[in-house]
Amino acid sequence: MKVKGLFAALAVSLIIPASVSASSGWDYVGSSNFTKSSIIIYSTGGDFKACQTSGKGGYVALWENDPNNADDAVEGFMSPGRYLEPGRCAVWDVRNFVDGSNKKAELYLVKSSDGNRIYVDFYD
Repeated sequence: MKVKGLFAALAVSLIIPASVSASSGWDYVGSSNFTKSSIIIYSTGGDFKACQTSGKGGYVALWENDPNNADDAVEGFMSPGRYLEPGRCAVWDVRNFVDGSNKKAELYLVKSSDGNRIYVDFYD
């Protein structure tokens, strides 16, 4: 009886795509190592998370890249910004920044200009 249940669970896991099973948690969407600003990361909206994995801690600001207009601060340094350090994450609500034909927010982090390199993982 236990073998049938195990087989049924395996069959269901092969049929349901991974994106469905991951929808209740965070999906890894990229990483960046930088001294001033990260690469652009695409978000489908809702909550967006950045976790620093190494480097010196400091304040970061999240911006939305807009190639046709000035970039928008999701939350700038004066907001007051978010403090990141290795092992620490920050979460922003970016649903109001989804735009364009791809229906995604194009996001990047900017860090305080201390010249130190940090490594950050991004989740959507």
